[in-house]
Amino acid sequence: RWQKYHHYPSYTHTHASMSFDERGTAHADPADRDAGPPFDNCNADVILRSCDGVKFCVHKTILSLASPTFETMFTLAAPTSVSNAGNGSDHTDAPQVVQLSESADIIDPLLRTCYPYTSPIIDDLALLQRVLLMAEKYEIEAFRGTAGTILEKRVHESPVEVYALACRFGFLDIVPLA
Repeated sequence: RWQKYHHYPSYTHTHASMSFDERGTAHADPADRDAGPPFDNCNADVILRSCDGVKFCVHKTILSLASPTFETMFTLAAPTSVSNAGNGSDHTDAPQVVQLSESADIIDPLLRTCYPYTSPIIDDLALLQRVLLMAEKYEIEAFRGTAGTILEKRVHESPVEVYALACRFGFLDIVPLA
């Protein structure tokens, strides 16, 4: 049963309007689309682009506070300069775009944990596992509280899966409940 929930995000390499998966198979890229509120803010200074073409307009400050990995990424990454209407001056008004290997259904609930006044809705343990993997990858500890609550609610319904997730991600207080 654990194998059912053992999914890792696929990594793609992009080139022009095609994507190539880890086997080298070419796929047409879907058209980019904006994420819904609160990730459609035009004042954002960074865009996280999911592997399935969803753009999350977010703020570096919020991500940096929630994730040491993002903080380091933004500290080390120099913004790309864009020529200002041909007058020779450079500006960095355009938001930085960060391509992520995860899909929008994983990124959205994790970002909702980082942003005030939003909360993620996850009703599937397979999705919870994928979001926990991303939270682990980007060191977003704030998601652990949300994940713990979800696991506690599902312990009687899916004890084996909850036990496996609790063991894998270190929810030691939930292990005995499952």
